[in-house]
Amino acid sequence: MKLRSACLASLLVLGAVLPAAAQADLACEAAAPADALLSSFGMNTHMQQGWQYSDARKTVAVLKDLGITQVREAFVGLGHEGLEYAAQQGIRFLYFIPGGDIGEQLAGLEAWEKRYPGSILAIEGPNEVNNWPIAHRGLTGIPAAQAFQKELYEGVHASEVLRSIPVLALTSWPVFINHSDIGNVHAYSRDGGFMSSRIVAAILDEQTLNPPAKTIWMTEAGYHTHLGEDYDEGVSEALQAKMATTMFLSAFARGLPKTFYYQLANQYTDPNDQQAYFGLVDQSWAPKPAFTALKSMIAIVRDAAGSQAATAASLRYALDGLPETAQHKAFRTSAGEWLIAVWNEPEDIWDRAGNIELPVPSADVTLRLGEPASDMALYDPLVGTSAVRTVRDAPQLSFPLSSSPLFIRIKPMPRATPASDC
Repeated sequence: MKLRSACLASLLVLGAVLPAAAQADLACEAAAPADALLSSFGMNTHMQQGWQYSDARKTVAVLKDLGITQVREAFVGLGHEGLEYAAQQGIRFLYFIPGGDIGEQLAGLEAWEKRYPGSILAIEGPNEVNNWPIAHRGLTGIPAAQAFQKELYEGVHASEVLRSIPVLALTSWPVFINHSDIGNVHAYSRDGGFMSSRIVAAILDEQTLNPPAKTIWMTEAGYHTHLGEDYDEGVSEALQAKMATTMFLSAFARGLPKTFYYQLANQYTDPNDQQAYFGLVDQSWAPKPAFTALKSMIAIVRDAAGSQAATAASLRYALDGLPETAQHKAFRTSAGEWLIAVWNEPEDIWDRAGNIELPVPSADVTLRLGEPASDMALYDPLVGTSAVRTVRDAPQLSFPLSSSPLFIRIKPMPRATPASDC
């Protein structure tokens, strides 16, 4: 296993400075607000379809228990009891518009926004028109989708009620030009592996084939747990937990401010259909390991996050022994603390023939800071929300890294003067 030393971020609010030689390989890079990561978490549900989502109260309760209140749904207008209940409970919707009469859809969106102000997070064009094509004003295929999207975009921006709400691109494969404020990608792993390469490819397609370049959201991405040959390779429930948590970090690190996991619950009843296994909970609402791990990750980030940015916006550190397939990202908190996410995406993680997770050698990694920290705590979301290792008054923390994402929360030493960016 090839290892590397990774350097990032900025000057800590710490005490005594280490000798210059000990800091020679430490670089400075901007750290993102922890709140930004927290606000990236979204979820797909199918309340408008029914099945177990017909129990809107249970659906909303499970979403809130998970820690996610941004939900992607198909827009069906006022009159759906479950969706209206969710809006009343503070759920915000990314509504995709599945075709239909554009005038009626715009009127419906206006009526919804008037009744539940602020509950529409964004408006999205038709979903995967290569799979579910639409017809519009005598057109079919790509021309129909482009014409519908253009009218949707122009109608939203012309509306006094809707004009402040962003419009997302429609989705299709292959990607083609369509009107939008925000780009839109889907990513699924065909081989049961980690998602990074799929995310990068999807972003490149959206930027290249749907110009001009713009902010991009990932509105579908996920893993199912139906083992065997499917269009998308299924993985074990244990591996789904690693994949789901890592996916959000990987997407955020690549500049995607919103990611909507597909989906909350195992929706369908056909035991041979992969679509019945994408959920984070099963058909009886019992949590899978992925639900528990993602809930823990969100709780760890939320506990560190705050409503304001830290005084300093960068952190000075290095990660020695990091595998080449590993990544990391620094976050700042309103309390002047820091959170570093570290995750690994080895290429060989799933044996498709044997339907088993492959062992990943553990790498011995050491986090080194430019100055000693008052407290450093290591968290593993797959274990829980309590620290699995803590060091105090030290400039470094060593830990094993395998295929589970980890977080290090850093509390700096008190100092008389505020830290400044490096």
